[in-house]
Amino acid sequence: MFSSGLVFFNLLFQIYLSQVWFYGNYSAGPYKISDNPIFIGTDSVFVGDVLVDREKYAIDYNQSLVTFKEIIADSILVIVKFRPIPFSIQEKYYQQVVVKADSADLTISEQKIITDSISRIREGDLEMIGSKTISVDLSSKQGLGLGQATRIDIKGNLQGVNVWAMLSDAGNPIPAEGTTKELAEFDKIQIKVQAEKFIGYYGDNDYVQSLGNIGTINKKLTGVLFDLNFGNNTTNLGYAKSKGVYKKTGFYGQNNKQGPYYLTKDMNNAPIVPGTENVYLNAKRLVRGQNEDYTVDYASGSITFTNQNIINSFSRIEIDFEYATEEYNRYLILANHEWKLNRNFSMKIGALSENDDKFRNLSYDLSPSDIESLSLVSSESSRVWLSGVKFVGAGNGDYILENNYFVFAGIDSGDYDIRFSYVGANLGDYEYDNSIAGFRYAGVNQGKYVSRVLVQLPEQNRIYNADFKWQTPFGINIDLQGFWSQRKQNLFSENGFNNGLAYNITTSYEKEKYNIRYQRREIEKRFYFPYAGDETDFTYNWQGIRPESLKQKDQLDFEIRPFDFMLLSGGAGWLNTFIHSKYEQYFYGGKFFTRQEYSVLEWKITHYPQTENRYYLNLTPRYKIFYPGFEVFFQDQKDSSHRYLKPSLRIKYNEEIDFRIEADFKETRQPVVKEHQVYKIQASLNKNIISLNSIAGYQINRSDNILENGAWFANIFSRIKPMPGLDITADYLQQQSEMQTVELNYLWVGTGLGNYKQNPETNQYYYDPNGDYVQQMIPSGNFVINDFRKLQANWDFYKWPLVNFDGYYALDFENRGQASLQNTRTNRFLNFSVLPFQKSFSVKITNYGDYAKDDQFLAYAAIRTINNNRIEMNIQKIDQIPLVVSYEHNNQLIEKTDQGIDQKRQDQIFSIKPKIGFNLDFEVLLIYARALISKPLNYSQLGEFKLNKWELAVDKNWQIDKWSNLNTNFSAAFRSALIAQLPYDLNLNEPKGITPQIRISFDRIFDSASFNQVLLNAYYAFLKYPDRKPEHNFSTKLQVNF
Repeated sequence: MFSSGLVFFNLLFQIYLSQVWFYGNYSAGPYKISDNPIFIGTDSVFVGDVLVDREKYAIDYNQSLVTFKEIIADSILVIVKFRPIPFSIQEKYYQQVVVKADSADLTISEQKIITDSISRIREGDLEMIGSKTISVDLSSKQGLGLGQATRIDIKGNLQGVNVWAMLSDAGNPIPAEGTTKELAEFDKIQIKVQAEKFIGYYGDNDYVQSLGNIGTINKKLTGVLFDLNFGNNTTNLGYAKSKGVYKKTGFYGQNNKQGPYYLTKDMNNAPIVPGTENVYLNAKRLVRGQNEDYTVDYASGSITFTNQNIINSFSRIEIDFEYATEEYNRYLILANHEWKLNRNFSMKIGALSENDDKFRNLSYDLSPSDIESLSLVSSESSRVWLSGVKFVGAGNGDYILENNYFVFAGIDSGDYDIRFSYVGANLGDYEYDNSIAGFRYAGVNQGKYVSRVLVQLPEQNRIYNADFKWQTPFGINIDLQGFWSQRKQNLFSENGFNNGLAYNITTSYEKEKYNIRYQRREIEKRFYFPYAGDETDFTYNWQGIRPESLKQKDQLDFEIRPFDFMLLSGGAGWLNTFIHSKYEQYFYGGKFFTRQEYSVLEWKITHYPQTENRYYLNLTPRYKIFYPGFEVFFQDQKDSSHRYLKPSLRIKYNEEIDFRIEADFKETRQPVVKEHQVYKIQASLNKNIISLNSIAGYQINRSDNILENGAWFANIFSRIKPMPGLDITADYLQQQSEMQTVELNYLWVGTGLGNYKQNPETNQYYYDPNGDYVQQMIPSGNFVINDFRKLQANWDFYKWPLVNFDGYYALDFENRGQASLQNTRTNRFLNFSVLPFQKSFSVKITNYGDYAKDDQFLAYAAIRTINNNRIEMNIQKIDQIPLVVSYEHNNQLIEKTDQGIDQKRQDQIFSIKPKIGFNLDFEVLLIYARALISKPLNYSQLGEFKLNKWELAVDKNWQIDKWSNLNTNFSAAFRSALIAQLPYDLNLNEPKGITPQIRISFDRIFDSASFNQVLLNAYYAFLKYPDRKPEHNFSTKLQVNF
């Protein structure tokens, strides 16, 4: 990509290990840890004194932010070690990919990290830091697997050319024929090369281009972008892959529903590309964050508003975003050139093309006959239904054809493979039947599925633009813009593109005390701009007209500031749509300021001739510590009216004490009178002893003076330190949201390829990482309002050095609109530890309790109760034989809400763990466990039975030399019971008999002249259940640090 004239860097930055520490603020983050970017892979995070797995947190290496998956309490110390890049770079977006492994599944290899050190290679003035890892996994159940991972950071200066690069992949598998890794295959790439007249970007980048009054192109891309500067000429070129497709949606909120609002329902609930959303509420731009205005579930494509803004039927919501298309790869080509003839005159031309790769459908394998069918579809269609039926031959499919419908014959027992699509209740012909793990015919319009597939058609969009700007010496500015669009929604079609033209003329006259601007825009009907428009709240401002209906718009604006404390503004607008309707609006208003430019009065009147008038007034005076406010809005139409009143009072004593109370009254007459009222108190208090941040209130909805519903809402975060050594935090959340009820299906995917198993004795499904089924949650189309409440308290008492008492209590409650649909969960944890004899003897007592009631799936509705008590003694009296002794008592009860007790279990566990010294250095673990179990619903004939377990484990670490280490672990568990046959699920997870297990791990560090360090890890595991074949697992990993 770079010319051969580039030579290696002559400026070397020393990379040093940096360390920061901080206490949690009872949030998951993000926490800022540095002012500079961070080299990838150089981070180590400790919570308390425990090194945290990287899958439990994510780091934005460019912005130097760490975010945890779980909340970090206030009293918890966090230490982060890393190597910073000692210069700033342009802000970029990174999406960390985390690969999870279930440690309970022995078929997944254990890969031990020997060291966190990452070294450097210097070649000339080039500095490179990174690592390369290759791993081989061999399992008796999963077969052979190969994997690799790469992390590289490069930086430096090269004869006046600055270079910065980051390349990373997240452990891509290696195919059997091997691989040559190309740059395009890396998960994360970012390369920047900058010279005097040239800047090049390669990899993951943000591209932003303003097209004046038409809109803005804002895309997240992976590819190549160039900026060339030659005097007064600038050229931009690019070729990249788009990460998503632009979408804009607007809607009104719903009463008592903060969310979730699904933004991609018409795109099969496609995920949103992270960080691409822009959210507006009543034309105000909102901020993402749990303690800010809204949160986003990118995977489901939904947004939920926090209690900072109470959503109701008057709330105007506009959101533009990019959704991740899973249909085709989409590519973008762009070219722009700008001439600046002098200080006052410039010209710019540009072209951009974005198109799908029609020959590579990523979600559906298109056959030649499919493509032929799609070529006959109109070029203006975007989606089409295709048959999901494929004949594969006798004994190669799962379905057979009988009486013009398909019947499930069993896996590999039929003639057809069929892809079914969910379409909703009574819209399809098939139902999924868990008893046969397949689809069955239900009758025409009697089911929820059809044997068809909805396919997105590949499309192409092109935008050409020209822009001429002239700033005259007399204060007059002229901007002429022209646009030509070409769109084809079906690239398989033989039809041509839909072409459309648009132009925009803007003239303005600007002086110090006043300015005036005139704008004219005209758009042809077939003009298409697939990116963000220039005007927020366009539909509301023009009485319900959608932006795509705009044909012609003229607007005149002016601002006059006759005095420093006064600003007057006004204007007029004229608009035509493609149905030849003409709209007009006239508006004027003003602001009054204090000497500190603080607005104390704002007003605006908008007049739509013969149809509507709008009046707005906002009064915000200030007197010492008092900030009263009064906001009022009136909207009068022929057949309806709307009123909005919002009084408030804020008292800000200082930075430590801030209090605000407000009320919000909304009323609409059309002709039914609908009212929405919100009363809210917001307070913050920050003192040494107590800190409080809270929002609380009540909302009411009425129709014709009849109360429809009311609901409380609250966010309260508090922390109290009543005395030295005692720290208490308490949080409360109450919020209303909407939930769609779902149905559970279990699809058979093959032996050992799923994560659920079916009990052949009861036909129930339960979680098992080596299962044969996968669980599907199918939306029912039925929605209920969910009243969610959550209370959590934490405390830590550490007044005396040798005594510590801490714990937490949490309550989650959900009421899903019906008394029979409730979720409740409470859990607690108490921990008491004492060191009566300094370090020679310690006692730790813990109690854990959990109560959960889940009625979401009525067939599986159950109440689960757990109570666990544990005492542990750590004895260090004998220097060479430190000893840990523990006793644990556990009660578990599972009760089906409509059937009775499903399982009752009581466990008692004794363990002793000595560490033998005397130069032997090995650990022994001896466990005895006894369980009393009864399963009245499905195994009532067994009554109460006992399950015993003895387990012995020996762990030895062998330090062969300073470069080599061998760890061995041998264990054997013996389980017995007085009954002849255990229930199915118990026999699967806790079978009677002897279960031996062996784990051996070998680590070796090699010195190398070419590399700083070479690390080798080999791991072997053996497991033999009494009723199954032995499981053998072997893995090896080679890591090169350079």
